[in-house]
Amino acid sequence: RRVGAWVWDDDRGLTHGQRVYGFASYLLVSGLDSAYAVTPGNDEALYDLNPGIPSDVPALRDGALVRAFDSGAVAVNPGESPAVIELPGESKSFTLPPGGAVIDVKGKLTVSYASP
Repeated sequence: RRVGAWVWDDDRGLTHGQRVYGFASYLLVSGLDSAYAVTPGNDEALYDLNPGIPSDVPALRDGALVRAFDSGAVAVNPGESPAVIELPGESKSFTLPPGGAVIDVKGKLTVSYASP
């Protein structure tokens, strides 16, 4: 049995951080039969990010959800406390703030929050 998701992001009124969080959240649950549609706008490069094919199911790490892909990873912290995580394929841990998200494609990170 196959399950897919279809999400539409109309890009109106959302900040860059909110779009990163939404796209990362979608990637956490997406499958091969899933689609994420957007209205072309200022953040087109965000939606060109491709961490590849999921290589694992999402895992809970210090309150954040993390999922590995064959060319990267995603993490979302839906909680109210910071989460210290290490992305699959990376050697350093970092702190993902509450409400924060990160998309890793081949070691290049796109984050939903201001980096210190």
